[in-house]
Amino acid sequence: MAIAVVTGAAQGIGAAIADELLADGFRVHAVDVDAEGLVAWAAGRSRIMTHVADLGDPAAIASLWVEIDAGGDDIDALVNNAGIFLREPALDVSVQGWDRVMSVNLRGGFLMSQAFASRVVARSGTGAIVSISSGQAYRPASTGVAYAASKAGVTNLARALAGEWGPLGIRVNTVVPGLTDTAQPRAHKGAADFEAAATGNPLGRLSEPRDIAQAVAFLLSEKASAITGQALVVNGGRLMI
Repeated sequence: MAIAVVTGAAQGIGAAIADELLADGFRVHAVDVDAEGLVAWAAGRSRIMTHVADLGDPAAIASLWVEIDAGGDDIDALVNNAGIFLREPALDVSVQGWDRVMSVNLRGGFLMSQAFASRVVARSGTGAIVSISSGQAYRPASTGVAYAASKAGVTNLARALAGEWGPLGIRVNTVVPGLTDTAQPRAHKGAADFEAAATGNPLGRLSEPRDIAQAVAFLLSEKASAITGQALVVNGGRLMI
């Protein structure tokens, strides 16, 4: 049985990814900083291990992998989905705010990838990583400078790791969502914003979390065994790269 770690799994895109991998027969280690949300999502599901960790804290990441290792699982796949979006004008962004976004979105994803890859190499195995980037990496909006910069870093980090780790048997890709119908953007945008965004897409609709999840599942599968270093855009055609 294939085994995956999915971060930011308590809701939204992360929860959809974990569900999609469960449907594909994976055993899933679900990680989130939201303990209550994680427990609520995991209720009634099988082949799930839950872990509470703040991925902005390197010590917490190290402890997380100790927990995972204690279960005796050899992890085959990693999905770096956890992220935070600081919505502030660039002139108002503090050093603390900037560092918090970078610590979770970029450094956290790197440390998770590094820990995963070291274990794959130690057992002379193969593995696959998918990191969730954003259309903001290519077309930044206002009041999201730290998020946009971090997601551009996520995309290029994946390309760098793909080149370095390909010879080790590890594939690394990104999925690039556009505006997706989840709670996070719904908290900041009205129905009219969503309708306008959907109308502006060539497919005439917004992506749903499952659209992103299916792309991730494909990239982790044997069907994508020759694909690495790529950014797969899933946004109804609004952004084409």
